[in-house]
Amino acid sequence: GGAAGGGGASEVTSLAFCPAAPSYFAAARSDGSLALYTVDERAPLLAWPGVGRAALVQLRWSAARPAVLWALDADAQVHVYDLLESAHAAAHAVPLAPGGGAGAARLGAKAGALGGLRFDLSVPRGRGAGGVRLAVGAPGEPGVLHVHHVTEKLSRAQPDELERLLALLDEYS
Repeated sequence: GGAAGGGGASEVTSLAFCPAAPSYFAAARSDGSLALYTVDERAPLLAWPGVGRAALVQLRWSAARPAVLWALDADAQVHVYDLLESAHAAAHAVPLAPGGGAGAARLGAKAGALGGLRFDLSVPRGRGAGGVRLAVGAPGEPGVLHVHHVTEKLSRAQPDELERLLALLDEYS
């Protein structure tokens, strides 16, 4: 099964397996598209053509929320997919540069073709650890790391989230 798109010939730029359900993984492509696969099928279960205006350079599946996938594009925008909220579009698209907009374009221009721009997510552990944080490093800014706080909605798993995600993905299989 699977949705249309995501099977083109553009270069795969990043892969991310779902930590809570390792038989599922996402693939980002240089044409800005994103697709969700299962290891048992060749065709994507879900596909999002043209996620951003730029190539997708990195993916991260949330360790805190099984249904949340993060995609970074070369224009320094993070596209956040909450599959329980919508399996058809990103829930959020956020410029990562301080001040947004023009700053995001500045960071993206420094990133070049696909290199240099990277991000990662923290996983809160224990009492008082706080929420998830998003850290971004960009070329042209040696030693500078931008840290963003992630909203609680995207940081804390919902009741039965994994079961609901698996049921949703089963519908597309």
